[in-house]
Amino acid sequence: MARFLFSVLPTRGHMYPSLPVAYALSDAGHAVAFLTLPEFRHLLEPRGIAYLPLERPAEGGNPAAHRNRRDDSGVREAAVEAFMSAFIRPLPGMVRALLGVCAEWRPEVLVNDYVSYAGLIAAEHQGLPVATLNMTVVTWPGQSLGPFGRGLPPARDEATRARYAELRRRAEAAFGGVLAAYNEVRERFGLPPRSGPLSLATLSPYLQMVQTILALDYDRGDVPPQVHYVGPCAWDPGGMPDRETASWLDGLPRDLPLVLVAASGAFTRSAGLVEAALSGLSGSPVALLATLPFAHALHEAGVNERADRRLVRFVAHSEVLPRAGVVVTHGGFGTVTKALLHGLPLVIVPYAGDQPEVAQRVVAAGAGVSLYPEQLTPETLRSAVETVIARPEYRRSARRLAELMARCDGPGESARLLGLLAETGRPVARPSPPTAGLAREEAERMAAPDAPAVAG
Repeated sequence: MARFLFSVLPTRGHMYPSLPVAYALSDAGHAVAFLTLPEFRHLLEPRGIAYLPLERPAEGGNPAAHRNRRDDSGVREAAVEAFMSAFIRPLPGMVRALLGVCAEWRPEVLVNDYVSYAGLIAAEHQGLPVATLNMTVVTWPGQSLGPFGRGLPPARDEATRARYAELRRRAEAAFGGVLAAYNEVRERFGLPPRSGPLSLATLSPYLQMVQTILALDYDRGDVPPQVHYVGPCAWDPGGMPDRETASWLDGLPRDLPLVLVAASGAFTRSAGLVEAALSGLSGSPVALLATLPFAHALHEAGVNERADRRLVRFVAHSEVLPRAGVVVTHGGFGTVTKALLHGLPLVIVPYAGDQPEVAQRVVAAGAGVSLYPEQLTPETLRSAVETVIARPEYRRSARRLAELMARCDGPGESARLLGLLAETGRPVARPSPPTAGLAREEAERMAAPDAPAVAG
């Protein structure tokens, strides 16, 4: 049996998808530990997983204090500063913490996520194999794709491919200072600088486990052989809704479509999504359950006085989705995955990060519609919701994805692949090479220059 140390971003959106993988490893007899914050301790120790305390990272600078000029790549200066504050400035302390844990706990494999740099630096420093959990669609660059985060559809002609290549080049240039700061951290720990796209700096050359299916990622054939689509690893804390919400749900007519509106806890402006839904759907023949997980005037606005509307701070998705007909969301990957596992079409208003990419893939798969935040009004949201309800092809597409997802055992397959990595210490390749897009040799060339060659 092997020893696995997890180092993922200590937020619910990254911890929750890690837990099913960790549970599967623990159930298989492996030793598993998390370096994380104390609020997650109760999710680990009852399952036999070691909790290793992580000091809360120091707050970075305030991105809002910086000018918000957009350059010609579409990158905002504030986005670059936010990236530095969230991922680069706390990095030396996180690496030191990991190295200290490695000296005491002695893992055989480190597991990071697709936005966590420290795990790869610590693993390289210690000569350990590392595996990456992709808790979203693949961030690996592709010749037919624009810069990650723009949510551009795949290119269908050479002119668009050339335009996307230029946009990727400009985006990398805009983040050049971030790469330089990242390499300064590497130098502190005696590691050589890294070249190539910044987006590859968190991705393992040994094993990457993508927590979705190919059908929700453009059926990409241009990813390197250590990238495995394992299927969903969805998890939520469960628990019955509060008594009033449960009574409200039980009292809804069974033939009345239920629209679940799930606002983001990370973006306070997502309250606008709830406001637009409450206003725009006021005359529609639907019931509406909205979650707004932070303090806001809407909670005091008397929403719950209507029999067909309810606003709460939290409700476990697992308790509501079986009753829902449509999900309206900002495009968080966990929410989107859970909706599709239940065969539910989506209306997505993406704000930032991977959300535009997730939204575009849902649209491409025919399982929903997307609105830019600038397009969001009560009228546009109502039209989008009524469209996905009225047109059965959206539900058919969502159900097709649900059927494909149901064939996967994401946690079990992840545990199997991690076991292989621990056993061999070598990259874990798919049984067959990519079939389209980037040539395999090019994909391998784009991998970390100081990493071992990817096995065939």
